[in-house]
Amino acid sequence: MKLRAFAVAVSVLALVALAGTGVAAAQPTIPGEVSTQSAAFSQPPQFTGYFQCFNGHVFADFTDPDGDDTRLNATLAVWRASAGGWTLHPMTNTGDTVHGVFFFIKLSDHGINAADVDWYAVGATDQAGDWSGWSMADRNCKLL
Repeated sequence: MKLRAFAVAVSVLALVALAGTGVAAAQPTIPGEVSTQSAAFSQPPQFTGYFQCFNGHVFADFTDPDGDDTRLNATLAVWRASAGGWTLHPMTNTGDTVHGVFFFIKLSDHGINAADVDWYAVGATDQAGDWSGWSMADRNCKLL
């Protein structure tokens, strides 16, 4: 149990470090590193707790309590020891559908084999630039 807690802590620290490296042009910023709050009343996107891996795809759901869900941008971070750490990948926003707005990514489109993934993290940014923070899952897509 202590080893798992240590691994999660190291993973979170790696995500924080990655957020400041400029790896991706549109990468999110971890709250506390640089404030992205655009207004005192603005609320960041909220992770709904929906995170699923199915048939080489990853699905997640966020909502924007004070904005338009169709304008959210979600990012999937994937930890693979074989890749040397975290990589960031934009998720597709479905737009408004009969199922509502949700986000997905086909791992193979990003050169990712699900069998090589050790950890997942997902987060979203709204149109005001507010950041949800990271929600993490293990290699079996079980939320931590």
